[in-house]
Amino acid sequence: MPGAMDAGLVNSVFWLGMMISLAVAFVAAFPVNRLLMQRGKGHALTHQYHGASAVAGWRRLVPAFRSGALAAVIVAFMLGGLVVSVADEAGLSGSTAPSQSEVQHD
Repeated sequence: MPGAMDAGLVNSVFWLGMMISLAVAFVAAFPVNRLLMQRGKGHALTHQYHGASAVAGWRRLVPAFRSGALAAVIVAFMLGGLVVSVADEAGLSGSTAPSQSEVQHD
């Protein structure tokens, strides 16, 4: 997507590019991961289901979310970023400070 690499966090081009890239990565990775799982291979299978010891160290402090919940959080984060960037570009940020587009350079 043209301009996505140079776009800042408060730019809709950045968030749209991020959403498109994650969607393309999912479409590319899903069949490969499914094939690996069907063959009995894969990262998750080697750790949890084949007699590995319990998770130790700092990793035990990281919560394990279900896939649907994780996907919902990622989608909500992406949509939130897009909404904020569109609001900023439309001048609806609600801030009393001038936005980047309103600042005059001397």
